[in-house]
Amino acid sequence: ALFVVVERRKEAADRDPLFEFSQLRHRTYRYGLFTAVVIALGQLGLLFALPLFLQSANGLTAEQNGLWMLPLGLMMIVGAQVGGKLNHRFGTTNVVRTGFFMEAVALFLIIPFIEPGVGFWTLVWPVALFGLGVGAASGQLTNLVLSEIPIEKTGVASGANSTARQLGAALGAAILGSLITVQTTNSAVDAVNAAGLPQGLTDTAVRGIDAMGANWQVPAQASPDQAAALKGIFDNALTSGVRWSIGFAAALVFLGALASLLIPQVRPVGGRILVGDDAKAAAAEAAAARRDAVQQAECETLQPMPAEAR
Repeated sequence: ALFVVVERRKEAADRDPLFEFSQLRHRTYRYGLFTAVVIALGQLGLLFALPLFLQSANGLTAEQNGLWMLPLGLMMIVGAQVGGKLNHRFGTTNVVRTGFFMEAVALFLIIPFIEPGVGFWTLVWPVALFGLGVGAASGQLTNLVLSEIPIEKTGVASGANSTARQLGAALGAAILGSLITVQTTNSAVDAVNAAGLPQGLTDTAVRGIDAMGANWQVPAQASPDQAAALKGIFDNALTSGVRWSIGFAAALVFLGALASLLIPQVRPVGGRILVGDDAKAAAAEAAAARRDAVQQAECETLQPMPAEAR
């Protein structure tokens, strides 16, 4: 509350506030920032949870982990290029909405594949779909947020956009990390207590899991058979934790995609940015022009050939 009061007074006195609350009157800015926070909360679910699972439960090295995540980065590049091309035809808002819904669908599709021993080719296509959605939507979301902001105010507004995303990412890391730890710990402790192992080994394993959470390692005192049993129990528990985390992330991204429906239509036309009804009118005119062009081409195709040309 104090921050709001101070920033409003600085803005009224034209003393370079950190956040200009008056700009929230623009719906693209207001709903764009809200969408950015929610999406950033969920996007980290895959980027944080999947590498943890692949390295801990799937036995990948750090280098192999990076190679498995490479398609995501490559498809982000492709998505950014495709989103930029589609921006002029379908409008910035529609591209952003489509990208976010693609991300949510990809996250939901990944969940059933999260299990120990999963192969690269099983995961690559939903991971690639997620990357395509991120690339198409994330960059264009910045264009939406700034579309109605006056040129002289874009520096502060851009900073607010970056802060919103960083805030969402920080909160997402905390929430999703806690979810993985709690779910993994509870599942592993219950399974270890029910495994029928020697009491001393059970107590040591439970204390270690409570202390280390998702970073727990099998005690050195365990025999090979006991170590294999404990490793299987922990991998299954971690699988459960990662599934819950990615599921929660998918729900957040889906919520962000729904929030993007509140953002007015934005369309670049002839070097100008049209918003709201103007953007819808421009889209209707463009669609009518395309229909007319198609009809004209069909008429020219159907015209009889002149006699002298036969």
